[in-house]
Amino acid sequence: MILDSIQNAERYTALGEGFAKGLRFAQKAAAENYPDGHYEIDGEQVFANIATNTMQPLENCRYEIHEKYADIQCIVSGAERIDYTGSAGSSLAEDRRPANDIAFLVEKEAVCKAVLSAGEFALYFPFEPHKPAIAANGSAGKVKKIVVKVRCD
Repeated sequence: MILDSIQNAERYTALGEGFAKGLRFAQKAAAENYPDGHYEIDGEQVFANIATNTMQPLENCRYEIHEKYADIQCIVSGAERIDYTGSAGSSLAEDRRPANDIAFLVEKEAVCKAVLSAGEFALYFPFEPHKPAIAANGSAGKVKKIVVKVRCD
């Protein structure tokens, strides 16, 4: 897991070409406030979804993992809490792999509770459990977010 400002995206381009493309896209899309939608960056290797959603109470959110793709989650507007936990001892509550590259975990204690606001991003590698879409500070406001998917297998 990496948490940082999207202004610092260049620091992480050494992670590989896919991450470099994804981070540059997120940086540009956030700065220029791209509309909601699906964006192909490099075919199925790197793509992004931009959406505006209402954040949810903690009890309505679930830990998720991905097997093939890393997530770069960049906040364009609003604030969102994303929890993170270790993968050791995690058991699946619902498995939607391989068709959708997502599985949900049985609830665990959070190791990190991060509140991200406009201009900040979190990067989650495959198999790193994260629980997005949590209302920050109890406020169920709307958040516009870019989620870049970078294929890692």
